[in-house]
Amino acid sequence: MAGLSFGWKKKLLLLCAVGVVIIARAVEGGDGRGCPPCGRWEVPYPLSTSPTCGHPLYSITCTPNKQLQVDGVSGKYIVKSVDARNRSLVIWTAPFLRDTCITLDSISAHNFSLYPTLPFSVAPDNNVLLLNASEMLKYSPLKCGAMGVCPKVLPYFSQRSCRKLFCCSFSTEAKVFRYGFPNYGQESGYASVINVPQSLDGQIDWRPDFGLKVQWDLPSEPPCKVQEDCGENSTCTSITISPPPLPTPPGAKLPPSSPAPTPHTVKVCLCDKGHIWDPSDGTCPRAPYCVRNSESVECNKVQYAAGLTVGITSMLAFTILMVCFLKRRRRAKVAHAKLVKERSLMLANNSGGKSARLFSKHEMKRATNNFARDRVLGCGGFGEVYKGELDDKTVVAIKSAKIGNIKGIDQVLNEVRVLSQVNHRSLVRLLGCCVESDLPLMVYEYVPNGNLYDHLQDKSNTLDWRTRLRIAVQSAEGLAYLHSAAYPPIYHRDVKSSNILLDKSMNARVADFGLSRLAEPDMTHVSTCAQGTLGYLDPEYYRNYQLTDKSDVYSFGVVLLELVTSQKAIDFFRGQDDVNLAVMVQIRKEEGRMDEVLDMQLVKGASKEVINSMRSVLNLALECLQENRLNRPSMKEAAETLQQIMHSLDAVGGIDLKKSSDYP
Repeated sequence: MAGLSFGWKKKLLLLCAVGVVIIARAVEGGDGRGCPPCGRWEVPYPLSTSPTCGHPLYSITCTPNKQLQVDGVSGKYIVKSVDARNRSLVIWTAPFLRDTCITLDSISAHNFSLYPTLPFSVAPDNNVLLLNASEMLKYSPLKCGAMGVCPKVLPYFSQRSCRKLFCCSFSTEAKVFRYGFPNYGQESGYASVINVPQSLDGQIDWRPDFGLKVQWDLPSEPPCKVQEDCGENSTCTSITISPPPLPTPPGAKLPPSSPAPTPHTVKVCLCDKGHIWDPSDGTCPRAPYCVRNSESVECNKVQYAAGLTVGITSMLAFTILMVCFLKRRRRAKVAHAKLVKERSLMLANNSGGKSARLFSKHEMKRATNNFARDRVLGCGGFGEVYKGELDDKTVVAIKSAKIGNIKGIDQVLNEVRVLSQVNHRSLVRLLGCCVESDLPLMVYEYVPNGNLYDHLQDKSNTLDWRTRLRIAVQSAEGLAYLHSAAYPPIYHRDVKSSNILLDKSMNARVADFGLSRLAEPDMTHVSTCAQGTLGYLDPEYYRNYQLTDKSDVYSFGVVLLELVTSQKAIDFFRGQDDVNLAVMVQIRKEEGRMDEVLDMQLVKGASKEVINSMRSVLNLALECLQENRLNRPSMKEAAETLQQIMHSLDAVGGIDLKKSSDYP
């Protein structure tokens, strides 16, 4: 079965399990002894609401108004929910006195107590809050004030008086019957919350589940007086029980005159021969078809034959499924080989005549440790990017389309076609691709310093203006190369700050060509459906579905605004009229308040020349954002303008931003 897929293995295991289920259903004997419902509540075994049902030791009350109630030493508690599968129920803790933060049972007993002789105990899932507690508890092992769960839960209390009082909390332990609440001379209250998460980050809809979870033990055979007290397949039998020895302190001995514990006889409903006790429903179903007794092994021949029949049927079905699987796998191999050939020809026949290096599927698995989740660098709209290491120790980034995303597959192949034709220092460099796997993979140079968007939004490590200006120049040069030097011209179509990667020396690499289009040299535009990112999308492209080089210019103008303002292209935390960064800056220009949008962190302490260069970049950005694309500069003109701004800044004694030994 080593060659079977996971789905086929599941089907075979399910088929084999059918016989087991049939036999299990056939050998079950007797009906459950659960009690009738109490209003809307089911009463599962062993809970008992009357002497004629359930187990007598698991007694609870069905009140006249059809509520379940558990009796405790310190009071009576209404049941909130019952979970038969986990053998637990949740009770409402005692109510609060009106307009106070004091619970009723805390006045009389200062504790919550269950009867220790009953098989109920407090579950370990509870978080108990002590309300209106003494501040002396700060020095106790309890978690008080800002510690523990109090800050998470107090805002949800219906008693407003509880929300601002001193609060402590603790987590319950299993198999405990009583919890006492210290009062230090003042009345207090308590509440319990179930399953409070460690952190509420990302859990917007979380609300506290008030209540105290109580669990019960599995029951033993029930007691009886006469045979009529027992169910089917069981007999009322007398057994002798030896009580446990008397408790003594460690190392102590009982005096010789101490009486020994006396065994006593009780009657219980023991299962008949060939049946076993099932504590989940209080019945004695038939035991599995072979049962070992003290002298031999006895087997039920009918059940044995049924099991043998099911086994033979399962083997026959397995053989048929195996034949079908092998035929299906053979067809899949032929189809996959055809797909690989088609993809290889598609990449080899690109208009530039160049082809990418082809990697094998096994090379990609080795490089990414079988695509381990800890290797994921990021996830875009159409695929995931993994960090990998080739056999020659070269660190690479490997991009894959998402499973089932045909559009994503086409975009990965498109990116390979585009990048195999270009070579520029400001464009991410393609190393090759893999077309053997179901999802085509592309391999490109690893740019280790993240993307521009993350750096601009990192307020703890602000990029200085000179670095930002260099990034703008390099990005513009890369895009200008695509528009003017590549043949045929290439329109990126998704220019944004998160698609500008930064190397260890903070040099820019334009990346993510999944949406790019190759343009015909003699055509003014390419007609295509509008694609891109909200906030960067050229409005004219969006309206007319005509993609031009000026569409990239508009998007680059938004990136320039991000560099100057350190603000997001779209931010719903800004005012209603300022959500779109491009619109916000244009409004400020019309109002004569342009300097207000400059990043104050950059302006603070900056020279007049630096501030003027920031204004120049801001003006260039607004030119790129012109509504009519004919009024926008070309990408080459934008790059030249940025170079002039940079050289003007260098001329007043700055660092040479263009020359760098780390920038090829």
